[in-house]
Amino acid sequence: MPNSLPNKKIIVLVGPTGVGKSEVALHLAQKFNGEIVNADSRQLYKEINIGTAKPSETALLEVPHHLYGFLGPHSSWDAAKFVEEADKVIASVHGRNRLPIIVGGTGLYVRALLYGLLSGPKANAEIRKRLKDVIKNEGLLALYKELEKVDPVSAATIHPHDPVRIIRALEVYELTGKPQSQIQEEHGFQKSRYDFLMLGFLCEREKLVRHLNKRVNAMIEAGLEAEVRNLVSHYGWCDLLKTTIGYQEWEPYFEGKISLNQTVEQIKINTRQYAKRQMTWFRKEKKVKWMEAGKLREMEEMMKGFLNL
Repeated sequence: MPNSLPNKKIIVLVGPTGVGKSEVALHLAQKFNGEIVNADSRQLYKEINIGTAKPSETALLEVPHHLYGFLGPHSSWDAAKFVEEADKVIASVHGRNRLPIIVGGTGLYVRALLYGLLSGPKANAEIRKRLKDVIKNEGLLALYKELEKVDPVSAATIHPHDPVRIIRALEVYELTGKPQSQIQEEHGFQKSRYDFLMLGFLCEREKLVRHLNKRVNAMIEAGLEAEVRNLVSHYGWCDLLKTTIGYQEWEPYFEGKISLNQTVEQIKINTRQYAKRQMTWFRKEKKVKWMEAGKLREMEEMMKGFLNL
């Protein structure tokens, strides 16, 4: 690596959960004098470790990792806060003449970092109260089904158990008369904040499903149930646990409503659905260069060209 990076460039690695982003990031960071910056909204939190598949302790020691496991379970976080912190980290990495490698599956965070946040209408307390009342009286699923009717494109990228984003999408629709997805499309996200190379990782569907199922089984063997029980004993069923795959599924099991096997199967189903939503989001990113996660030589050559090495 040269002593300085031309034009303060960054590398961005995206793709569905379980495709191998963390492993590739570690390899590339070692090869190109890089430091890894997390862009996964759940890996920001400490104490939720097994179910979020954070990098291993060994990996964390091999190269510098940033924005992993620093928030408490009750901490609130959003894309604006992420961009603010990520900008600081990227500047510090550049200041050490090293290469920032952004890794994440949270499409909103990645897009906000690269193109800035979409300035939508301000929050409306009356609308939000009414929507929250719907959740209280009819359940979150009723609100999600409403979103599917008025903005199916946004609904395809939002988890049915994510009240914050569901409410915001419906709020935007009510205030503007336009689906949030249409407003985003009109924005275009053309002017980038960084000079970046974005690599997207593909995996044949059946192979990915097998890997995801295997990974969930490994999480169970690693003590996921005990981790969830410990978190609930300290924090109760807080919003983070109720909206995080690998954790939310345990509530009915702890209440004796479903079996352990049903719980594990539900985690697998939700994980597969999440991977599908991630791909739906990232396929809309026009500048992604797609490839199989195992093609390290091809990635290295693309990075050398991008970095003028």
